Amino acid sequence: MHGILWSLHRDHHLKEHYGFLERNDLFFLIFALPGIACPAAGAFYSVPVLTSIGTGITLYGACYFLCMICLYINV
Repeated sequence: MHGILWSLHRDHHLKEHYGFLERNDLFFLIFALPGIACPAAGAFYSVPVLTSIGTGITLYGACYFLCMICLYINV
């Protein structure tokens, strides 16, 4: 995120935007697509590695989301 995709991630650090959403929030889609596709393909084609990868991506995203919500509401 700090390399080739810095153009999306920059506003996460600089806070030069208005509103609740940032360009950085597009990473949700970037990670959601393989997070959905890997377990689906792993289940369909009986490839446990794909299922594990997709589950890991999904769990990471869920933990990140919960942490951001907690920080946002100052818990």
